[in-house]
Amino acid sequence: MIRDDWVTVITSEILDVRDGTHDSPKYISNSNHPLVTSKNLKGGDLDLSNVKYISKNDFNEINKRSKVDIGDVLFAMIGTIGNPVVIKKEPHYSIKNIGLFKNTFKVINSEFLKYFLDSYNLYNQLVKRELLKGTTQKFIPLGHLRKLEIPLPPIPEQQAIIAKIETLFSDLDKGIADLKTAQEQLKIYRQAVLKKAFEGELTKKWREKNIMTSSFEYLTQLSKKRFDNVSDKKSIYHKKISHNFKFKQDNNTPTWSSGTLDKLVYIAARIGWRGLKKSEYTEKGPLFLSVHSLNYGKYVDYSKAFHLSLERYNESPEIQLKEGDVLLCKDGAGIGKIGIIKNLPYKATVNSSLLIIRGMEVLGQEFLYYLFSGPDLQSIVFERITGSATPHLFQNDIRKFELSIPPIEEQHQIVREIETRLSVCDKLEQTITESLEKSNSLRQSILKKAFAGKLLNKAELEKCKQDKDYEPASELLKKIKAENTKQ
Repeated sequence: MIRDDWVTVITSEILDVRDGTHDSPKYISNSNHPLVTSKNLKGGDLDLSNVKYISKNDFNEINKRSKVDIGDVLFAMIGTIGNPVVIKKEPHYSIKNIGLFKNTFKVINSEFLKYFLDSYNLYNQLVKRELLKGTTQKFIPLGHLRKLEIPLPPIPEQQAIIAKIETLFSDLDKGIADLKTAQEQLKIYRQAVLKKAFEGELTKKWREKNIMTSSFEYLTQLSKKRFDNVSDKKSIYHKKISHNFKFKQDNNTPTWSSGTLDKLVYIAARIGWRGLKKSEYTEKGPLFLSVHSLNYGKYVDYSKAFHLSLERYNESPEIQLKEGDVLLCKDGAGIGKIGIIKNLPYKATVNSSLLIIRGMEVLGQEFLYYLFSGPDLQSIVFERITGSATPHLFQNDIRKFELSIPPIEEQHQIVREIETRLSVCDKLEQTITESLEKSNSLRQSILKKAFAGKLLNKAELEKCKQDKDYEPASELLKKIKAENTKQ
């Protein structure tokens, strides 16, 4: 129930609701006519850093029906629905897949409208009234944008509600900013821990108390053993692992070695799957892992895997997984993500976006996991992300990856030292995440009270009623209807 001086209105009754083009104009580089899409609406503002450009002719054609003006509100119609933005600066762009609310009758404040479009009140309406369409990608048709229900208070009350929301949000935003700063500082601390770990700093005192065979001596023996164990001495040079890996005594830590991963450990991937299609996926059978299984912490999540036939699985013995393998995503948006194969439930293989690293008798699986999570590899990943539209790690990047190699016993101790420190980070991270979720819930609670007419106290409401422009919202609607009748 809303108060007597409020009314529930349909968007088309008080606004001119349009949308931008849904076609795909030809993008051109030597143009100064931007095309803003739903992806450019972020955090209540326009992000034009990755905007594309179109011809003057396409620009003018789109703007014939959906020219954006100051005071208009933009609303993403596809993908991440919403992200409303109030236009405050003179715009010079066309729009695509964006709803356009033009405040023709001036009975609703644009900021008030934006806050409503950003609230759970709207989201619940979209769900309950089944206003969203699409399966793989949700969208809201223009016709449905025109029939949204909005609670409309008198204009002075709208202004007072906006002022109170902004005051409350200002305090909330400061707290959120502090939490996000803490999150970033934790990321920096994590990388600092990993950097020190692989430089030998975390186990310096441990080494003083523990005598062991140096990794240089161990690798020297391993190289000889691998050579001696192969009957065909010519073929060994073509194997994924062999005796002729590169290593030397580490300059900084005498019991360590330094070298590259090539020939030292097992590295494998498949470039393609001979036209494998989704229609070939099976209900049961060997697991077919992708980057989606690497989103859930240190260990691979098998529940996110597809299945394929045993015949397909047997095509590539070199990428059939074993317990303790480490998977690294080398392509696309998930590049750099890592996971360990633990408690492998069944036969399994990987798609072409994943690389397998098997530490053999040289590098422990958890040591490898943290090594690849550390700043040395992740800096390579960052270079690829920023330097290419389709980021990619090549097998050679991993084969030639330079690292320091501690003795196996010290690798285990390094992992313990890392996890002791990062477990504290994990707890802090969880606390921050929960606090951010509470902040978002509080933000929505404020908006819910605002659009139920319960945000302002009695004194604030009385002040609104004393305003010279105060009149019930029903009177505003009458004026709109009278104006429409004249036209």
